[in-house]
Amino acid sequence: MSDLDEDLFVSPEVIRRPVKLGDGKEREFHFRRYSGAVYSAHLAAAASRNPDVRETAIPHLVAASLCDEDGEPVLSVASACRLKPVVLAAFYTVVRELNEPRSEAAEKKA
Repeated sequence: MSDLDEDLFVSPEVIRRPVKLGDGKEREFHFRRYSGAVYSAHLAAAASRNPDVRETAIPHLVAASLCDEDGEPVLSVASACRLKPVVLAAFYTVVRELNEPRSEAAEKKA
């Protein structure tokens, strides 16, 4: 490979998280972190002049992250686009939490 450290790359780790859905019930789901390529596609979709492309930006990230316990995708982008808004928002909150850079303060607490 290269001289780059392994921690610079996305881990294949599957993370189980509780998600509170629209019915108020908390359910367990599996997620994985998305790659830089997926994030680039999200940015391109979000900046698109085409509203049909723009509206897939968040569902694309959710579909890339939501998985089964083995890390296999469980949702297509088309299916993610059909989720209820409250469900999409709940999944997106978890996806953002898993993928945003950790602050130094958070690292010290861990």
